[in-house]
Amino acid sequence: MTSGFAASAQDKRASLSITAICNPQNMGKLEKAAQEELDRIVRDSVTADEVDRAKKGYLQARKVGRSSDVALTGELSGLRHLNRTMAHDAEMDAKIEALTPEAVSAALKKHIDPKKLLVVVAGDFNSKPETQPQ
Repeated sequence: MTSGFAASAQDKRASLSITAICNPQNMGKLEKAAQEELDRIVRDSVTADEVDRAKKGYLQARKVGRSSDVALTGELSGLRHLNRTMAHDAEMDAKIEALTPEAVSAALKKHIDPKKLLVVVAGDFNSKPETQPQ
């Protein structure tokens, strides 16, 4: 199971996604597990270790994303489109580094309602599994 968050730089729009792959017969178990985890993280908050690991990984990914000429050109183009500079990225990195478990938990409680989880299931559920040759 993986999750992701995306926020628009141009308007007040964001999305949280939880993605998983499973055998169709386990779909109910997977849906229950995702719901329980979302409920838990909003109810019980996040730990300092979870926040520290998330910050470290995310900031490292941002740094690596600026390490190639092609990626940096794309980044600069996107910043220019939004009338921003690399100083904006440095400010964002500093804000991310300063996040605390309390701030993350408060944001989760304010913006995430586990009861509004929308489950989308996709796949070929009518096909029969192929038999392996003996």
